[in-house]
Amino acid sequence: MFNLEQSIAEWRQKMLATGIQAPVPLEELEIHLREEIERHLQSGLSEKAAFEMGASQIGPAHLLKTEFTKARRWFDPWNDDPQTRTQRRLAALWFICRSYELLSAIYVFYAVASYNVEGPKLSRVAFLIPFGAIWCVLGTGIAGSILLFLGKNIGRWIIRTFALFSVTIFFGETVTGGRFSIFDSAVLILSVISIWLLRPPPKPKLASH
Repeated sequence: MFNLEQSIAEWRQKMLATGIQAPVPLEELEIHLREEIERHLQSGLSEKAAFEMGASQIGPAHLLKTEFTKARRWFDPWNDDPQTRTQRRLAALWFICRSYELLSAIYVFYAVASYNVEGPKLSRVAFLIPFGAIWCVLGTGIAGSILLFLGKNIGRWIIRTFALFSVTIFFGETVTGGRFSIFDSAVLILSVISIWLLRPPPKPKLASH
């Protein structure tokens, strides 16, 4: 004789054996299963048929695990995978740095624009060009950090290029006697770390015959 509660308990065990964790999301799946069973019972199906129909609508355990894993990796910025975790942390730091620099550039631009509001039109165009270039560069850095967070290879390339450029500028200004803020030093450290951690993966060696 069919036992509905025993069948649900066995269904839970299959889900746990596959790797779907309890209490969440397994509890949510069971609630959904029971709702489907109740709906089918009200339509006139037997308990066995209602259970089988509800379980089939929810889906096999291995597919459910795959979907939950994808969702968790997307919403968990640190992730279980070490490489993804590292990339997302670096991406978050670069996003903060470039956003701060972009806001600073905008502030300086409006300060200069206010000062030159009565000046010749040519002068306003002259200082707009370099500021526009700065915004494009910083905007590219922000876009690169977002792409890196999403796991895109072009994001890795953009951020590593920015890191190499930052290190080059830092040492160039050091030679010429430039002074650096705490923020500049932090960007240098982040750049060195990014250059190392975002280096291209080694090429696979060809097997010798």
